[in-house]
Amino acid sequence: MPFADDCIFCQIAQKKIQSNIVYEDENFLAFLDIHPANKGHVLVITKNHIEDLLKLPEEQAKEFFSVVQRVANGIKIATNSDALNIVQNNGAAAGQAIPHVHIHIIPRFEKDGLSLGVFRQGKYEGNEILAIRDLIKSKIPEKRIERKIQEIEEKEEKQKEQKRSAQHIRHIRRETEIA
Repeated sequence: MPFADDCIFCQIAQKKIQSNIVYEDENFLAFLDIHPANKGHVLVITKNHIEDLLKLPEEQAKEFFSVVQRVANGIKIATNSDALNIVQNNGAAAGQAIPHVHIHIIPRFEKDGLSLGVFRQGKYEGNEILAIRDLIKSKIPEKRIERKIQEIEEKEEKQKEQKRSAQHIRHIRRETEIA
């Protein structure tokens, strides 16, 4: 997996820098922003170094946004937020401070006073960041569970098809015996 030595997100992906991870799989990592716009603000990154969204291969982009959706659902439930901002700054002129593709997921609350141009309004007290991390983590469905559900559904469908085939064969045999 290609990493950039001078990239803080690559260092986080390699576990060289500690972070409060809420989701991780073989290609992606989601962790709490240490300067949250609101508590529960998460960054989702690719583990391999890709500078911006336009350089992300299409298949990986599909996976990336699937992860973003799952993490966003977990954040919304865990924080009991009214809404979410899902923000992706693409390039320095757009406000991308770290040249490694990432998406901000920010829980929003009625009258929270947050302006989209201001992401650094809050901070965590004591071990609060750990509690919020664990809560969000517990609300994100695991990929393995989704795969297992799909496997079970496929197996059930296959069994139904086999049952229909067996019934069809019995029917043909009965028809043949009658004739």
